[in-house]
Amino acid sequence: FDGGRGASDTSVTLLIPTAGFYPVRSVWFEGGGGANLEWVVQRDGKPKALINDGTANSIKAFRAASSAVPPGVVYVSPGRNTGGTYGADAPIILDIADGSSATVTQGSISLKVNDATVSPTVSKSGTITTLTYKPSSPLPSGSTVKVDVAFGDSAGGSYAGTYSYTLSSYATIPASMRLADSVVDKSKTGFLFKTIQSDQGLENRVRRADWHTRGLFGLPNYADLTGVGGNGYFTITGVINFDQTQGNQGRFNGNNGFPEELIPGIPGTLPNGNQSTDNISAEILTVIEFPTAGLYTLVFNSDDGFATWFGHPDDQARIRAGQFDGGRGASDTFYNVLIQQPGLYPVRSVWFEGGGGANLEWYTRKADGTYALINDTANGGLKAYQYPLGKGPAYLKYFAPGSGANRVSLTDPIKAVIADGNGSV
Repeated sequence: FDGGRGASDTSVTLLIPTAGFYPVRSVWFEGGGGANLEWVVQRDGKPKALINDGTANSIKAFRAASSAVPPGVVYVSPGRNTGGTYGADAPIILDIADGSSATVTQGSISLKVNDATVSPTVSKSGTITTLTYKPSSPLPSGSTVKVDVAFGDSAGGSYAGTYSYTLSSYATIPASMRLADSVVDKSKTGFLFKTIQSDQGLENRVRRADWHTRGLFGLPNYADLTGVGGNGYFTITGVINFDQTQGNQGRFNGNNGFPEELIPGIPGTLPNGNQSTDNISAEILTVIEFPTAGLYTLVFNSDDGFATWFGHPDDQARIRAGQFDGGRGASDTFYNVLIQQPGLYPVRSVWFEGGGGANLEWYTRKADGTYALINDTANGGLKAYQYPLGKGPAYLKYFAPGSGANRVSLTDPIKAVIADGNGSV
């Protein structure tokens, strides 16, 4: 039982195929308030009994083995029943420990992933044999992975075990979304950043930021637009690492050598003359260069929420890669994308804040497990270029019936409007 509760039972049913002695491990935890634990057995419909209480309905338990302990699997990664934590390209690692009087027979080891036999790298250090298998391509997004391991030992014994874990999901980005090199001016690194500020509270939702930055609310903008270009955007040549007070928020901050900058255009000035750091929406347009095909982990740290899409900013078929749709303090959202072909990809993010704190960071987790802000190339970050407004590819401007539409007649026509880009359709 994985959570908090008062004193309650959890029952499981076991089928023991052969009588004998079986090793068992349990863990128990308590946070606050009451604390109790009991370990009970019920068999053949008889009354319950505490394990090892010596009654006829109980079963015996022993705290130590008096005979040889066989080899066994002592470590796995990703862990058993891991719920959506690991990426689809995470290596599978198992440690097998030699027994007290028998060793693992190296040539007998068999590993299967999703019922297919694979060839792991096998190494031994001391009494531990380690199996490492790296999938040649990312496993299916969000899928449950089954792992089977079997081996024999020097005493003629055998072992067979299985476990499973669940992968995190990812968005597959098609090569058709790439921009041609000729479209992107690589001398203009960074991002285009549009800031919109309201004098009234707006819902802390992604759709609010999407509509707000598109001007669909018809509300005045009270952000300080000093320094905005003729296209309505601030030009950010560095990284996205902003905080309303330059406080030490997020993963990258002044405490570790990455001081935040003030959010462009904030504080703004409201109609009453007061400066404000609340009710902000922002749009970020960029082109990210992915040097190789494969799985990438992007991270957005925000207070409050955000969303990221791949594709033309106005494309109704754009792909949402990640989002947090609500209010929160400075927190990370990890999201994965599968790039099928390397190249330059247009990306749009929106960010929003209601009241209180406000910050945003945009970065990636590298293959070695460390992190780098996007466009911080000195520290291994992905290169980013300012989005070429007016020079993008053709895109799906309008589609009907829209996504999620209901009450649509079986005879209603399907309509798509495709807008020309810098080249005709």
